[in-house]
Amino acid sequence: MLTDAPFVPVSFNENSGAYGPANGWVHEARERLKQSRVPMPMAELREVLRFPEHLRQISADVRVPVQMTLGEYDNAWDSSASALSELSQLFPQAPFVDVRRQRFVAHQPGANRASRAFYLRELAFVEECRVHNSLIAPSQEP
Repeated sequence: MLTDAPFVPVSFNENSGAYGPANGWVHEARERLKQSRVPMPMAELREVLRFPEHLRQISADVRVPVQMTLGEYDNAWDSSASALSELSQLFPQAPFVDVRRQRFVAHQPGANRASRAFYLRELAFVEECRVHNSLIAPSQEP
């Protein structure tokens, strides 16, 4: 897969498992995704392949809240309970860590029928971060 070529062709294969169940996608979104396929820069592919190791190198220094959502059908990340637990342990300095599995989706949780649930959880996390910051910030009251 890794070559000296500057780009790697990326095909859209509905049965690849990368997109989860075929009926989990709105037809129009699936069609747009098919049309948007462009070759991936080789440098990006190399970076993607190094990401798990890089995450382990930097995660211990993260001091902000962390949320990671992995798709139930993701074929790039392991979303088993043990893998999610292991991921959450990578951030010992973070004030809180939410690592979870998004049901009904694959690698792109925000691009299918379950996207509303995904984005509502994203907004809830942002709200929790706001509350956290207000609790640790000095009071602005006179």
